[in-house]
Amino acid sequence: MQWTGFFTTSKIAQFLENLKGYVSSRQIPWAAIHVSGFEDSPVYSDLVEHRWYGAFADISYTIFFHPSGKFILYDLSSSQKILKYQ
Repeated sequence: MQWTGFFTTSKIAQFLENLKGYVSSRQIPWAAIHVSGFEDSPVYSDLVEHRWYGAFADISYTIFFHPSGKFILYDLSSSQKILKYQ
């Protein structure tokens, strides 16, 4: 599956709950979701303004779900520091 666009936090939370339920009710070893952000995202994590100018600040994360209810979150984010060119 692949979706593009802007999603509300409630829709994302609903999707994650549905995915966790699907994994726990099926005989599958795991499931994962990957989210890829962009340099011009309006916000970063914790609703902090995303300072993307000159920082090459791509944001992405992957969540692996295990049928036991445990999960692994892999977060790839930039330092949010402005690059200084000399």
